[in-house]
Amino acid sequence: MHIVAMDLKLPSSTGLNSFWQAHRVFLEIAAKKEVFVKAVICECTQESDLLDGLRLIRQAAQNTILILQPDSGIDRGVLDAKLELFKDMCRREKVTTCVIPQVHKIAGVK
Repeated sequence: MHIVAMDLKLPSSTGLNSFWQAHRVFLEIAAKKEVFVKAVICECTQESDLLDGLRLIRQAAQNTILILQPDSGIDRGVLDAKLELFKDMCRREKVTTCVIPQVHKIAGVK
């Protein structure tokens, strides 16, 4: 079995232009296998970006799990309220989600 991991680059989190079309194409192809999506959440991550990502997941790759990854460079207490709000948004949009830290940064791997 092959599993595909995708990074969802939310514009408000990255400070870059959006990659929605590239994400859509990637997810449509990846959905032929088991796929999960990861999105880094930071202080500047906007609700509208998460909603766009959730809609994309529902349209392009149903039954995909979204992993919310709090930015490990920020005190987790600062993000807790945002993560709770985002988990509620995921529930409302019927996208399975979980919160997992950026383990590679904790382990010192770049």
